[in-house]
Amino acid sequence: MRTIIITALLAATATLSACVETGTTVTSGTVPAVATATATPITSARAVQVFEAVCGGTLPNFDAAPRALAANGITAPSPNGTPTRYSATEDLSFQIQAGPGLGRTCSMVFGSKEPEGAVLSALSRFGAFAPTPLGLATTYRGRAALVIFSGEAQRVGTTRYYNVRLLSER
Repeated sequence: MRTIIITALLAATATLSACVETGTTVTSGTVPAVATATATPITSARAVQVFEAVCGGTLPNFDAAPRALAANGITAPSPNGTPTRYSATEDLSFQIQAGPGLGRTCSMVFGSKEPEGAVLSALSRFGAFAPTPLGLATTYRGRAALVIFSGEAQRVGTTRYYNVRLLSER
């Protein structure tokens, strides 16, 4: 299991920027996930709920993610033509990424008023996180899927932005 996790972490480096857009609306780096000025930050409880519905609920390969996104109101297309989908009301976005030889990854970027510790505490329902070169990581509910939490990437005013990814079962 440890070999699978280490291999997945090393391979996931290629997918780190896949949920990140460039252009005039959203800039490079893990940045605010919102494409509309009306989106509001979410709580860590809501982040866990929607992450489980879209990513965890569509394992092993995220084929059903488009339906889960629609069921959670995350349907706004990217203004830059990428596969990222946004919520029109909540400050969050998702992208299903295909990595060469990696399997697929479900990536969520969200804005929250909560500090990193509160977000990590909410995410620990998936398992105990440990430091890795890509961020804090744990297996998803004991399965051969890996959750990676990048921590606070950026702050805009009082809103903090986080990235959580689920690497498909390997």
